[in-house]
Amino acid sequence: MACISPEEDAALILCSMKHQKVALAVEVSKGKLRAKIQSFELAVKSHGCTPRPLPLEMLRVVAVGGEWIRPLEKKLYDSDVKDRLGRLMLAKSYAEDFLIPKLKKDENIDAGIGVKAYNAKDGREFEMIFIRWSNGRYIYYVLAGKGWKEFYHMYDLKARDSITVWMCRNAQTNKLCFVLDHSKSVVPVSRDVAELERGKRRRIGC
Repeated sequence: MACISPEEDAALILCSMKHQKVALAVEVSKGKLRAKIQSFELAVKSHGCTPRPLPLEMLRVVAVGGEWIRPLEKKLYDSDVKDRLGRLMLAKSYAEDFLIPKLKKDENIDAGIGVKAYNAKDGREFEMIFIRWSNGRYIYYVLAGKGWKEFYHMYDLKARDSITVWMCRNAQTNKLCFVLDHSKSVVPVSRDVAELERGKRRRIGC
């Protein structure tokens, strides 16, 4: 029977210890991800609603600070995808109920907060500005800047396409960020089709 030298025995022990450390690190990472998912699921239940969940792959990039922020789901308007405007309008009530209370004291929404927006489907990053605009009469909350234009052009988004918006924080930097998911409208609507529908309604007296 072959004998193992003390040096070989020590090397085997070190190798085993290293393997155990790697395995433990992997389990800890998995545990953190599971904890995020469980926290997210519990928060969904506590709100009594079931909107689209944050894609699991994005949970590796962002953190929700143990607290779930309800996503916004909306249909894009023509104004959301116009280059001369360059902004994504967020519902005022949604922003004031769910987003503004989560900002830190040094995050000035009126001056604009530089944020990274991640595409939920492929993880691409886009530089945007989360800002509140006011004209003295109305208040608007938007994601603006060149990054939003790049986003809707890259994914060929049009009016009536759907978008889901999550606000969260980067797991590494704790900086504010957004995750955007999108889907194409099943029935494309053109101006010609809309005019045809209006003509039909006029003919039948609607």
